[in-house]
Amino acid sequence: MKYVAVVLCILFPVLVSGQTEKAGRLDFDGAYYGNNLWNPGLKFGAEYIWKEKIREKEKKKRTKIKTNQFILGGDIGFFWDPRDYTALFTYYGLIYRHTNTKGFRYNFALSPAGYFRSFLPETYEVEGSEVDKVVLPGRSYYAPVLTLGLGRLRRNREKKLKAWFLDLDVMFLVPYNAAMVPLLNVAYGYRFNL
Repeated sequence: MKYVAVVLCILFPVLVSGQTEKAGRLDFDGAYYGNNLWNPGLKFGAEYIWKEKIREKEKKKRTKIKTNQFILGGDIGFFWDPRDYTALFTYYGLIYRHTNTKGFRYNFALSPAGYFRSFLPETYEVEGSEVDKVVLPGRSYYAPVLTLGLGRLRRNREKKLKAWFLDLDVMFLVPYNAAMVPLLNVAYGYRFNL
């Protein structure tokens, strides 16, 4: 059952893109991802704009436009801790994003469907007098994520490269020993459409 859930999580962005490509409401992103400069990684994602509300207000000099969006998003990525392990992760959830007239964006995301897998370096198991190498050592975790972010749209919004963003993610690894452990990560990247 666990493998079916992982396969569905990985295929989610592909399924969403097949349903919405004609509407042009699917964006992709790529980012540096890590908890500091010593644990580098990459993250890739897809976002489907589920609901959008645009408010326009006439002012003396210009029209103010504010956009509120509810977005279904999914990310997949990895990072490397040179002393301990390499990690693969994926998570999916709901994003609320507010964009103002000047193109500044603020977002909050709750991603309850998350999976984290750590891979340890060369590991051995001792049973009696026998020493055997462990195949794919590491652990799997349920990993929900909370995200706070900001960014800005490009002035020329017709280009494929749409916006930059800076996100602060808190990933909770459950069960970690007897409880949980939060991982604080930073993502800096760009959103684009194909």
